[in-house]
Amino acid sequence: MNDVPLWELTELSLSYKNIIEIDNLRGLESLTKLQLDNNIICKIQNIDHLVNLEWLDLSFNLISKIEGLDTLTKLSDLSLYSNKIQTLEGLEKLSELNILSIGKNLIKNHETAIKYLNKLNNKLECVKMQDNPFQKTGGSGADEYKFFAIESLKKLKYLDYAIISPEERDQAKQKHSDDVPDKDQGNAANVDEGVKTVDQELVDAKIDGTHKLIERIQDNSPDAQILKMIVTKYQDCWSNFEQGVDEQTQKSQTDIKKVHLEKKRHITYCLKTLHDSELQAERNSTARIELYKNMHKKKMQAISFENDDKRNLIEETDKELQQAIDEMYNELMNIEMLLQFALQESTASFRDKIKDFLSAIGKTAMEFSNYVQSQAEIFTTQLKFEAMKEANDFQAAALANQDKEEEE
Repeated sequence: MNDVPLWELTELSLSYKNIIEIDNLRGLESLTKLQLDNNIICKIQNIDHLVNLEWLDLSFNLISKIEGLDTLTKLSDLSLYSNKIQTLEGLEKLSELNILSIGKNLIKNHETAIKYLNKLNNKLECVKMQDNPFQKTGGSGADEYKFFAIESLKKLKYLDYAIISPEERDQAKQKHSDDVPDKDQGNAANVDEGVKTVDQELVDAKIDGTHKLIERIQDNSPDAQILKMIVTKYQDCWSNFEQGVDEQTQKSQTDIKKVHLEKKRHITYCLKTLHDSELQAERNSTARIELYKNMHKKKMQAISFENDDKRNLIEETDKELQQAIDEMYNELMNIEMLLQFALQESTASFRDKIKDFLSAIGKTAMEFSNYVQSQAEIFTTQLKFEAMKEANDFQAAALANQDKEEEE
């Protein structure tokens, strides 16, 4: 990392640096990931030239307004968690935005915030908004925020670190379908009547294309329609083929849906683990900082009460406070390292498990494909036999008819 020239850096962490103002980032246009969390930044500025940024963490600062992001059109992950933001704005140009963390701010009205997000043209699938004033007693949406968000932002897959279940979508639709303006947020709004009948579990598992697969193949094949008319036994051959494939299709669908459900549960578990680790790290960091603040307060009080040798006391206090800052910094770094270790361990476990799920789905899909291919070969052989038989019978009948005409 030390051998890489500054202008070639793609990732930069400036967490816990007591940064007051964002500056001195010129020449770092190659950055794709920038961490500025846990500082004392009050304004988003001087990053408009970082046009390759995809990941930006400004959490745990003192930012009161979302601004200065218009040129960051590649940004897909933005964290503004734990700031002083009251209004959602300044996100209109972020067309690639996929993950937004805006929790623990000063947002009092969830409807206004969510309606703003609804109007944006982006790829938003994951939002964190909990721990804002609207969830507290007397806020505008202590209970209804979740369902309003789910119904309004139909692309969402995760809300506050939890995967959105089909049951929650149904509840959200019942509660807020009349409150949400009609907006196309994906293919769901434009699906034709035939596809609407597809099992939602097939859609979630991304295998809805197998719904009535054989029936659609036959209906959409001009050759099949011609063969229907000229081969008497075509329908018998097709029925045998269709029955076998339908049975295998249902078995494969069941197996893949089962694996997909296990995958969803594992994702939920991993997200919760990550969330719990982050929360614990936040609590530990906050507790350690509060400990230092209390010590600093007591030392300042002691100085104010000293009348005789205040100068020496100030020098001693300054040394003690500097030592305390160094100790606090080391402890905060240890907390950060433990969090990173937990995240890496959880991510590695998640990656291995997902590979197993994908392998199982791939194996089922391959077995299904092989089965359909073998059945198709049997169907083709039977169809050729019946067609040849009918052709021979037709030829024999024609010859017989010709002989009869010649005799007459």
